[in-house]
Amino acid sequence: CFQEKRPPQVEMQEAPAGPGHPCSPVAAHPEQTSAAPAAPGSGPLHLCPHLVVPQGNVCRMMVPLERASGSMILITDICGLPVFRAFRAFRNAAHGRSLKPSIRRVVLMGATSDDAFAFCWKPEGAGLLEFEICHQSGGPFAAIRANGPALSDGFLISTINDSWIRFQSYLEGCTLSGIDEHDQIVATIETCSTGHSVCIGPLVDVGLILLSLLGVQALVQTSSEDRVNMLPAG
Repeated sequence: CFQEKRPPQVEMQEAPAGPGHPCSPVAAHPEQTSAAPAAPGSGPLHLCPHLVVPQGNVCRMMVPLERASGSMILITDICGLPVFRAFRAFRNAAHGRSLKPSIRRVVLMGATSDDAFAFCWKPEGAGLLEFEICHQSGGPFAAIRANGPALSDGFLISTINDSWIRFQSYLEGCTLSGIDEHDQIVATIETCSTGHSVCIGPLVDVGLILLSLLGVQALVQTSSEDRVNMLPAG
């Protein structure tokens, strides 16, 4: 039911050479940087193949904080220019309590088009801290699940071919690192007063990282557990 259009123009920057930079595609644990590279074809399938960051580049985005209200989220580059939009569909609030409406679906679109690149949603029977990521055609691609009972335990994005990205929280939740099954940092997310600054490394799917973050936002925002905020509201 979704139609895909030409991908948006995503601003790329040359990747920093030093391993100390948070956007450098280095191992999560320095002692493991000499590990052998993955065999060709063993990496995860791409959710949005046309949104993969080229070799030698990084992609930087700004995503609004999860406290932002309304059904439409505008995702910009670091210069503030619109690149993507995310449409959020809500469930009605529960009766008998003053609970906020819960997010049931998030669709990633271009900045000027209503055509979808991909989406995530909460299917029937899914757990409280669980979302599913789907291709624009509706086919399942990955699951977003909490790593434990507390939001501070992080989230795991596992694809249909058993590849995964783990989002770990550092510095009391101010920074998230996305780490793949080879212990490589593929993305970092830093929270500031205006939103989440997202840096996505070379050969990484921008669409997958953005929908993973948006899905985690939705789970955090609608979760009944409010003691720990993995993505602080600033």
